[in-house]
Amino acid sequence: MKVFLKKIENADFNKKKGKGAGLLFLSFMMCLMLWGCGQAYDSPRLGAENLDTAAPVDEAMPSDETHDKPEMLVSEVDYPVIEMVSDTHILAPSLHEDNETFRRFCESGDGKLVQYSDVIFNAFIEDVKAAGAQYIMISGDLTTNGEKASHQWIADQLTALYHETGIKALVVPGNHDINNPYALSFLEGKRQYVDTVSPEDFRTIYENCGYDMAVSKDSHSLSYLAKLSDKVYALMLDSCIYDTNEDLGYPVTGGKLSQSTLNWIESLQFVIPEGAKIFSVSHHNLLTHAEMLSNGYTLYNDEAARESLNQLGISLNFSGHIHTQDVKVSQVDDFADVVTGCLTQHPQDYAEIVTSEEGLQYKVHPVTVKNYAQKQGLSDDFLLDFDQAASQLFYDQSYKMVSLEDLMALGFTKEEAEEMADVVARLNGAYFAGQEVSIKEDILNSKGYALWQEADVPFMKPYIEEMMKDTTPGDHFEWAW
Repeated sequence: MKVFLKKIENADFNKKKGKGAGLLFLSFMMCLMLWGCGQAYDSPRLGAENLDTAAPVDEAMPSDETHDKPEMLVSEVDYPVIEMVSDTHILAPSLHEDNETFRRFCESGDGKLVQYSDVIFNAFIEDVKAAGAQYIMISGDLTTNGEKASHQWIADQLTALYHETGIKALVVPGNHDINNPYALSFLEGKRQYVDTVSPEDFRTIYENCGYDMAVSKDSHSLSYLAKLSDKVYALMLDSCIYDTNEDLGYPVTGGKLSQSTLNWIESLQFVIPEGAKIFSVSHHNLLTHAEMLSNGYTLYNDEAARESLNQLGISLNFSGHIHTQDVKVSQVDDFADVVTGCLTQHPQDYAEIVTSEEGLQYKVHPVTVKNYAQKQGLSDDFLLDFDQAASQLFYDQSYKMVSLEDLMALGFTKEEAEEMADVVARLNGAYFAGQEVSIKEDILNSKGYALWQEADVPFMKPYIEEMMKDTTPGDHFEWAW
């Protein structure tokens, strides 16, 4: 088995004022904001108008089903090509318009380009059409905050893609997607609550996006087993906790697989043919990817989940949630968890998975937003210069994670503080793009990095060292079954 590693990330960057305590607070907030699927940000509880009641929890799930599906829904290619994407965070075009309220919402978030989410997704769809793939997989957080209209918009795009090309989509929910009290629209200058979806709504809306391919469905969650071909199966796992969202008033960040779901997983050994290749897909990570912030991102019962998956011969999972593209391999049970980064956040990547009899290859590609904008005749200057504009925006946001004023209060000169901020901005951009190894030597030899070694700054300094840990390029990897 050969493995190559990659990292990507997502961040919200608000410059804070203050002295030493302000720098500590800024650093702590920055660390939290890096992980964009949490519930702490973009809360509508402050100043939202015309509040609607979130959709009630629907606990009634269809019973377990194990059956064959029509051959037309199974690839005739023994070893299919899959385009993997995660955390698309779509906000349907019908739910927003260009106004000050919406701009504030986007600017106060975690760095996602929500205002362009539909354009980025459509550009991704065009890239998929040209790639010759058989499947798209989305590992959760399809929507910004579980808006029903956003779910329906995504399902419509994916259904149209299938009718046009035969490329089939398979989805699982993320922590933002179901029973989300934060579902909002941004019209006429107001933030207003809109309908979210129940678990049953989710399954109904995405019936043609994976559930119609299921050879078995879990009656206790939205998990299902899909037959991709006669040779390859995918176990699509619902790892989210959404039954308490309405009572709590926010979407739960963490996830787990119930004992009932684990029992269902283990029962699938009687469904999967001997010799078939199989991997799993979940929103939450099945291994810890960063020690700094793992609570709520690594599955709460990750060890039990891996044990059940191992009984099926599954040693590879694709996940999302942390908005950082990364591969982690457990030295204990030889299990790999591959995180695909957030589609709507720098550097707007997706991954192509090429399966074979021996294993699979995973390679990251940027979405060609600029080309799509030009072909569509769009006039937005940011979209027409997307690669440069998005990269510069991310650099600027990353630079602002560091307060020059606070560093100067700690005794650094303005020029030294600027050097330190530049190191953070360059390293953060490379980290998100999975290219930190390529600039590691340059960073190590930089004046800014040397100055950080002298700084006593909690949270920021450990984050810098976290970004410097990887020793292998991470924009592709290979895995033997």
